[in-house]
Amino acid sequence: MPSTGSGMPLNSSGPANETRTLKKLKRGIRVKHALRLNRLGGLMLSLALLLQGCAGAVVVGVAGGTATAANDKRTMGQMVEDQVIEIKALQRIAEDMLLSKGSNISAISFNGNLLLVGQVRSQQLKKRATRTVRGIDKVRSIHNHLVVGPVTSIQEKGRDAWLTARIKAIILGEEGLNGLNIKVVVKNKVLYLMGIVTREEAARIVQAVRDVKELKKIVQVFEYSSPKQKTT
Repeated sequence: MPSTGSGMPLNSSGPANETRTLKKLKRGIRVKHALRLNRLGGLMLSLALLLQGCAGAVVVGVAGGTATAANDKRTMGQMVEDQVIEIKALQRIAEDMLLSKGSNISAISFNGNLLLVGQVRSQQLKKRATRTVRGIDKVRSIHNHLVVGPVTSIQEKGRDAWLTARIKAIILGEEGLNGLNIKVVVKNKVLYLMGIVTREEAARIVQAVRDVKELKKIVQVFEYSSPKQKTT
């Protein structure tokens, strides 16, 4: 009978063969465990995307989410619905070969009001984007502010992120205003403001940020509410 060179037959059931069998079993157990962890990780990622969204929206999670939710004029259910709207809108856009090629589109929802910002290659594609997201459940209105032109560079995106942080800080610093209830979006130096505010609050917010020299324009996508009645 042929041997392995160590004097042990290939089909031997000796200690060396048992060791190899045990190693194979352990490897199999580790692989199965890794697959379970991967599946669990996928579920956790899906849940995180559902609750957090792809656009830096309000976090409805355990850590830090309570304070934000408490300061938001939307219900908890509406906050989650907004995240779902954003995911569905981005998914529809990504699945459209004409829209996804050479475009840079962001979808932001606040209380069912869906804002589309970014760049597309033509006016026809801008109109196509509206048609693509129309019909998504719970969407109350669509505000299409897509611009026909080249996609912004990494440097321009970094500048927009810096402007976003700066403007958020300005609004949060305004006494008597609930800055956590305002959604701030900056695309190519254009500021988009979303939230549920009174007209007086909207005017104060615009006044607070209008002196930021780097901004080209301020677009208000607010939903207006009535002032609270003062009790005597």
